[in-house]
Amino acid sequence: TVTPKAEGTKIYKKKNKMPFQLAQEIL
Repeated sequence: TVTPKAEGTKIYKKKNKMPFQLAQEIL
């Protein structure tokens, strides 16, 4: 299983966005 944090890190590295913006996208 891929944890939300791990998935978020992948998206963060791909889109190069700030962590809080990322969290909003995931939610």
